[in-house]
Amino acid sequence: MDDETKNWPIPDDFTEEFDALKYKMAVQPSPLYYEDHLVEPAYTNQIMNGAIVEVQLTIQHWCIQDFDSFQATAEKVTILRLGPIHVPSHYKRLNPNEEIEGQLETKKVRLDSEEGASEG
Repeated sequence: MDDETKNWPIPDDFTEEFDALKYKMAVQPSPLYYEDHLVEPAYTNQIMNGAIVEVQLTIQHWCIQDFDSFQATAEKVTILRLGPIHVPSHYKRLNPNEEIEGQLETKKVRLDSEEGASEG
């Protein structure tokens, strides 16, 4: 473990597994760049969400007894354009994939059952 990786954020669920591996394995940060600056590992998932990227990779090929095997290694990933900003909302909205008629029927059934319950 080196100075760069010792402060990486690790989710609590993986702390024990990480502690078991951190002195046995070499960690390589993702080669992710935005505006010619290396993106810190803590922000990688957030900045990659919906982004358009250019990937430079190395492909290795092995032919073992008439079996082709390939391995690709990302050498550099450059963010060309950031994805849209998603602001979480606590408000519910109709699912656009459902039929409108089905939604109206559900509401009508609920209204009818509420009317019957209040009469009693």
